[in-house]
Amino acid sequence: MATYEVKGIFSICLILCVLEGSYFLLFWHNKQIIFTWNEIIYRSIFGIEKKYSWEDVKTVCYKSIGRGANRILIQTDKKIYIETGMMKKCEDVERVIKEKGYLQVKIK
Repeated sequence: MATYEVKGIFSICLILCVLEGSYFLLFWHNKQIIFTWNEIIYRSIFGIEKKYSWEDVKTVCYKSIGRGANRILIQTDKKIYIETGMMKKCEDVERVIKEKGYLQVKIK
């Protein structure tokens, strides 16, 4: 028969797994970054939507995150990260950013 310590540890592990799973479900379901020629629309994992004008953008650059993966970092009053390997239509996003003249090739 299991002791109270083993049951407690199992309960804590189960709660942590449920919390982490919930976070990733919210992340993949709700988080969106939409680029148009006039603005950037950022929707957080909680569904809060914020619009940025291209004039609000301070810098845009590539950032290496290890193991050959890269992000595009857009600096406004908030840091917006775009996973280049995982985001749909990432090539279109890079094209728009380059046409706007923001993307620096230097990797941080």
